[in-house]
Amino acid sequence: MKKTLFIAVLFLGMISLKAQEMHFGARMAGSFTKIKYIDVDGDSDWEDEYNNESKGKFNFEIGAFAEYMFNDQIAIAPEINYAGAGNRWEGKDMDGYWTETYSLSYLQIPVMLKYYINENISINAGPQLSFLTSATDSIVQGDYSDTDDLIREKEIKTNDFGLNIGGSYKMESGLFFDIRYYMGLSGLEYDPDSAKYSDFKNSGIKFGVGYYFN
Repeated sequence: MKKTLFIAVLFLGMISLKAQEMHFGARMAGSFTKIKYIDVDGDSDWEDEYNNESKGKFNFEIGAFAEYMFNDQIAIAPEINYAGAGNRWEGKDMDGYWTETYSLSYLQIPVMLKYYINENISINAGPQLSFLTSATDSIVQGDYSDTDDLIREKEIKTNDFGLNIGGSYKMESGLFFDIRYYMGLSGLEYDPDSAKYSDFKNSGIKFGVGYYFN
């Protein structure tokens, strides 16, 4: 809650600054996301242990941003996005082939610090706080299928925190393209045996397109 309040105050404070220093816009992106598992030894061997393979999942996001220019090279840009995330696994056991899909939706608040190499190209990085709006776990094996609501079952953390890093190219028309990689730092799945959140973490690469309104 404190993090959310800080970001909201920052966003509102920036709106009150000089109009010529502030730019507003909208952005949408396609993403390829995964939920990664890192064990205590730092190995991603969960897939091998349970005879399954992580395939990732395609998602979309849409949102708006405000960008405040401190000078010709440095800017800060808070965003608010509605975005999909999750992963798909495939495997085989004695009953045959199966698939399991985590479908997650978040309200995301990234705050990107931008360094403009020139008028068009920038390097971007910053933290992201996300709030889970929906989460399902679907399993399909032959004629059998089942879907659980992970929020209702209290099997998943309802917020996520991580870091974005990437770059963007802005055209004189106001149109821009960007790419960023997200690395989640919060454990997602609740383990009732240990009463802790496991080391399943969100990750993804995003390809975005957007437009500056001013």
